[in-house]
Amino acid sequence: RLGVAEALLGRRDEALRCTAKAVELLPESRDPWNSPVYRIHLAIAKSWTGDLDGAVQDYARLLGVVYYHNWNNEARIVNTFVMRHHPAFFPLRSHPGFIALLNDPKHNAPLF
Repeated sequence: RLGVAEALLGRRDEALRCTAKAVELLPESRDPWNSPVYRIHLAIAKSWTGDLDGAVQDYARLLGVVYYHNWNNEARIVNTFVMRHHPAFFPLRSHPGFIALLNDPKHNAPLF
């Protein structure tokens, strides 16, 4: 989360360094249940520091991935509803790749 805070403060290099280090320390091959959270943080840092294309690529990979949300002790899934409405995605809202990702029918299937 430090990397996301750095991104919001406008410290691009530090934000990307912190979030990339977290992804490196806990790869999905080692912990598939918790590691997507760090990939999400990296994508947020990319979007808030101007790497919109990189963020869209990360989110495309993360869509539909179930991960553990340790603040609430519950499983979560990256989905288009959250991506449309959560403030973390604000920098991407007008990006053509992000809009295409949200409108892709394969990502809009019912969750149940």
